[in-house]
Amino acid sequence: MCCRVMEIREIAKPQGALCPNCNAGVGCRIYQERPKECASFHCGYLSIGALGEEWKPDRSRIVLAIEEGGKRLAAHVDLSRPDAWRREPYYSQLHRWSASAMPAGRIVIVRLGLRMWVILPDRDIELGMMSEEDRIVTTVEKTPVGPRWTAKRLPTSVAVEP
Repeated sequence: MCCRVMEIREIAKPQGALCPNCNAGVGCRIYQERPKECASFHCGYLSIGALGEEWKPDRSRIVLAIEEGGKRLAAHVDLSRPDAWRREPYYSQLHRWSASAMPAGRIVIVRLGLRMWVILPDRDIELGMMSEEDRIVTTVEKTPVGPRWTAKRLPTSVAVEP
């Protein structure tokens, strides 16, 4: 799945396209000389721990990755199954992860190609097509029933107030 859903800039492989070096059912044809992006990638299914077989990427159609130095959990979804992240048990688990991540200053996102959603404890916010120049800004409002989070996409050129 990572050979399909992840972008690999070193070899100009876009998200959603199968890597030309992938030998389906066997593995990478250039494993010993694979791009640095591939060599340094750590699959969330293997590294997060305590995930059931349902999270295995070829079954879930979701590749989990820790990004931004641990500040973001990304669920990269197979373009051929755009609804995969909305199915159970994935959808509920993404929200549970968000509920524990947000107070610690971390976020959970879903990527479907260039489209992105921020998963908040109580809802999803679609950010639309994200470019490399865009960033995600989250804010929290204190309410009588607890914190209410929101998120938006901002171009890097827009200053964020502290």
